[in-house]
Amino acid sequence: MERVIGEVFQYDSVKLRVVKNWKNKCNGCYFENKHICSKYRDLLGYCSSFCRDDNRDVIFREIKIIDIPK
Repeated sequence: MERVIGEVFQYDSVKLRVVKNWKNKCNGCYFENKHICSKYRDLLGYCSSFCRDDNRDVIFREIKIIDIPK
């Protein structure tokens, strides 16, 4: 499985977007300090360029909805 760059998906109660990762590290990824991404490979897909068909590194960034006061 490979999630497409720009794709938005739900993980538990969190919405995540697949974004390009220019630094080839986990910095900024929702799963950076959770060390669980390999456990959920079927849901997340691969993030390393050498495992992806598009040869791009990606991270999974949380989409935060900000309430704008009226």
